Amino acid sequence: MIIMLRQSRKPSMLETQKMIKEEAMDTSKRLNQFRIQKDPISAYLDQFRLDIDYFTNWPNQSGKTLKNIIGTHIKIILVERGNCEIMIQDTKYKLSGGDCLIIPPYTIYNAVTGNEPINSYEIFFNVYPITREQEFLSRMKIEGTLVFTHLITAIEWKSFSHCYTSLQSKQDGCYAQLKASLTMLLIKILRRQPLAIMDPQGRVKEQAVVDKLFLYLNEHLDEPVQVGQLCSYLALSQSHLYRCCRNVMNCSTNQLIIRYKLSRAKQLLKDPELSIQQIAAMIGYEPFYFSSQFKRNFLLSPSQYREKLCVCRRDQ
Repeated sequence: MIIMLRQSRKPSMLETQKMIKEEAMDTSKRLNQFRIQKDPISAYLDQFRLDIDYFTNWPNQSGKTLKNIIGTHIKIILVERGNCEIMIQDTKYKLSGGDCLIIPPYTIYNAVTGNEPINSYEIFFNVYPITREQEFLSRMKIEGTLVFTHLITAIEWKSFSHCYTSLQSKQDGCYAQLKASLTMLLIKILRRQPLAIMDPQGRVKEQAVVDKLFLYLNEHLDEPVQVGQLCSYLALSQSHLYRCCRNVMNCSTNQLIIRYKLSRAKQLLKDPELSIQQIAAMIGYEPFYFSSQFKRNFLLSPSQYREKLCVCRRDQ
């Protein structure tokens, strides 16, 4: 007796596609409860690039006084143990273990450590696009220096300590590791500081003006630039341009010109082959005016700043 076995029919292309679609729909239904959407803080931070230039650790520091410190970065001071005082104008900030202090760019301050040895970390970073750095600070309600007491937990200290060790040993991924820790810290701060309500449309227009201003300054770096030239180039009144610079960069138009040129000069000073006179010419300044403006803004002459760079390299 011969038994004939019926061979199963192979599904058609249309049937296969239908089965795949039904399976995908079932999977989607099962995963719906786990779907992730960007929250307001995450969506806001995604708009920026955080560039960290320095991450320092000062262990067992006591009885020291540092005067007239100023920089072009946003600076975060994290105190693990011990205590210190930061003086900004007439305001004194006392920091102890677990505290966090945020200092905006171009802020002059003095620091005094107590008799008890202090261990602290310092993060120096900027927010890009640079025309939105002031907006970033305003959104975080960092209009001036901001202190958070008992902010850093023991687990977070271990994270920053591990970041520092990784950077010193030049482990692969160490920069991304530090950036992730900084981002987590900023998220923690933003959760305490609800995002301020701002006029996005007006700010975007002002940022576009300052972007064009930077473009002009870059193309005419080795030339003296006056506010009137910028107004003609941008087809704006001086008052309108001033308002844009003040709202976007928190400084006047003239201050913005000077800061831009001096920030470029700081980069050029890293090249030992360039003389102070050459650097002055490269940013469109006379040597004396360059030196006086540099010292007025950074409390060091160009030569002193270059010497400081050399000392830092030797220490490394």
